[in-house]
Amino acid sequence: MECYSGSYIGFVVVAVLGLISLIATSLLFNLLYTDLNPCSTIPFAAPRSRLNLFKLALKIIVVIYTVADDKRTGDKAFIAIYAILWLFILALRYKQTPYYNRSVFKTIIAIDSIIFWAAIVGCIHAFIDTNGRDETGLFYLLFICPFIAYGAIDIIQRRDNIFLRKTIKQFKKDTDIEMYVNVIFNLIETRERPHSKMALEGLLKFYMRNYQKKDVVSASAVLANNFYKDEDAEEKVWYTWVKEIMVDAIETHQKSTRLHMLYAYIQREKLQNKFKALYEMMITETYKPNIEEEFSIFRYKNLIEEEMVENDIKNNESKGIDVNQIVAF
Repeated sequence: MECYSGSYIGFVVVAVLGLISLIATSLLFNLLYTDLNPCSTIPFAAPRSRLNLFKLALKIIVVIYTVADDKRTGDKAFIAIYAILWLFILALRYKQTPYYNRSVFKTIIAIDSIIFWAAIVGCIHAFIDTNGRDETGLFYLLFICPFIAYGAIDIIQRRDNIFLRKTIKQFKKDTDIEMYVNVIFNLIETRERPHSKMALEGLLKFYMRNYQKKDVVSASAVLANNFYKDEDAEEKVWYTWVKEIMVDAIETHQKSTRLHMLYAYIQREKLQNKFKALYEMMITETYKPNIEEEFSIFRYKNLIEEEMVENDIKNNESKGIDVNQIVAF
């Protein structure tokens, strides 16, 4: 096939259209497919992050380099830089708020760590290459991949354990508190496992020692009593305790829009308190949220209001009551 003639032009046009389609769908997915609700049922629900756009740029750079440097004069330097960039991506994964779905997040971590390991193997192979046929690098790549993925996931889980050893006042950023609460969510959802149950019991005792108010019957006291009797508390009691944690967190970061939104999500999704969730969203609007948060607030407020209107219509006793006036009050 001759270049720039005949069917070659057709293949180039199809390739360019495919690249444009990939970039467009990736940008839409990364910029618009976001959800700040940790209770969301969307598999890829997570706060918006530029990390995915950075990964997309790396993929495009690999293709451009493969075409531009056909003689492979700078492959060693390129592979080394590529490995360093993927190490940077893994470091950001450690610090950022993860995907709320733990299975999806573990899968993403495993994939990123495997790509990083492939870049490391390629870098080593490029620098010690003897121009002979050698399949040792391929063996190490395939054999050690599962261990690399498991190690990366284990590091993230150790980060979660570090969060559990801190008090609310020790968190400097509201995003760290958000990750801390997400860890508690995961422990509550998997509390039938011995490890999660032990972690919850230790966290509960740690919380009561630092935050328990005297002469106040709280959810933490009820849970501690259930642990003493070796009984499993209702899920609503667990999330009532999480609500108490959020109250302490908001006292520390009073103007944090993320924490107020998280508190509203807990009120509606876990405690079925729609009025309180809607009221909290109204409070959040007064703290100048960013565009992403404004969109989430607008969407969530409309969702709650529609549900309350539907319930008002179904309920004969409250027929004729204006729900909007109640919410405004």
